[in-house]
Amino acid sequence: MAHGFVDSQNFDGIYSIQFSKDNLIRVNGVPTVPKRLIDCVRKAITSGWVKGLLNESLEHGAHEFCVVGAPWYGKQSDGVAGRRLLASILLQLARQGWQFLQSFDPTRKDNDKDTMFFEFAKPDPRAEIFVVSFNRLARIRLIEPPNSQVVDTFKAAVTNGWGRGIIRHQTYYGANEIILGGSPWLTSYKGESIAAKQLVAYLIYAMKLIGYKIYASVDITGRKVANNSRDNGNLDVIVFRKISETWGN
Repeated sequence: MAHGFVDSQNFDGIYSIQFSKDNLIRVNGVPTVPKRLIDCVRKAITSGWVKGLLNESLEHGAHEFCVVGAPWYGKQSDGVAGRRLLASILLQLARQGWQFLQSFDPTRKDNDKDTMFFEFAKPDPRAEIFVVSFNRLARIRLIEPPNSQVVDTFKAAVTNGWGRGIIRHQTYYGANEIILGGSPWLTSYKGESIAAKQLVAYLIYAMKLIGYKIYASVDITGRKVANNSRDNGNLDVIVFRKISETWGN
């Protein structure tokens, strides 16, 4: 099937955004790749990734962006910034009307990431989006909170929802990070494993009470390569979106 660009305001199709290697973003669609979608993703990259855009190309029908740095490697400053970039992409798409459907990894490759799928719906120009990531053995980070209420709710929900205690609160490359007691993200103890899932449920519940619902869960870093040299233990990123007349009611 041929791929091309359309400028219609009324799109009718399914669109995808794939994260690949360390620094690639591929945009595709059926039956076409709308130019307006390409422009929207480009705007999200230029506003959400401070290291900038290296180049663009057409790869087997997909529009590919190559950014400077390694947002999908998931380490230190690039790791936090990569999650900011994810938030920026989803925010720009939501405001322009592309509705997130689902994300999953349809291939079996080392260090593979999710592909996100969208359809065009109603624009939500006042959309708000932020992300929560789970890192190392016992760290949880809030990235791109839209206001202080979200920050306070995050801190209270995690502190009150984790029975094994908090080691400390800190700022990690601009993210609000809480280090938990124990090792909830990599444990063989049944009680701790159950408690970790309850903590996530408690966080989702607390955010719902202040007007934000879970919007997506995306793996942007991959799990490991063949020799395990890049198995960084990072898990899916949870994305929250503000409930509005357009979405979530």
